[in-house]
Amino acid sequence: MRLTPLAKQLSREKLISCLKLATKNDPTSHALPYALGVHLTQEGDMNDPSDERWEEICQGVESFERSIVLNPADARAHYNLGMALSDRHKYAMRTRRMHLLPPPQEAAESLINALETAIQLEIKCDEAGCSNGINIAEAFLTLGDFVL
Repeated sequence: MRLTPLAKQLSREKLISCLKLATKNDPTSHALPYALGVHLTQEGDMNDPSDERWEEICQGVESFERSIVLNPADARAHYNLGMALSDRHKYAMRTRRMHLLPPPQEAAESLINALETAIQLEIKCDEAGCSNGINIAEAFLTLGDFVL
């Protein structure tokens, strides 16, 4: 499914609405929750302290998690989940929402698992000649920032 041509024609709000509807109508597609996660987490304003932005970030994390359940071998979904978890943590710290996060041990394990899995899958893909273009160095740096 190619969402890019459609996505370029819609506003962010309309695209997110369409992706939510499509995800409900096709619960077996891993591509739809992945695309929804990307648009919810990466295209919003991380300086917007509103409750709506917080909900978008949380929904984006959930979308990546759903995509991974449907396709556990997708390195991009693991990578973007790890980055979204890191962003959610930083956003919560900036906007005084730390109490809404999972317990620290659980949060750390989720982030570490997502990024380590992404790195492992990407290395295997790269060796097979099918690299996804994941920034492995950034994944390691994000792990280091979070663990320290």
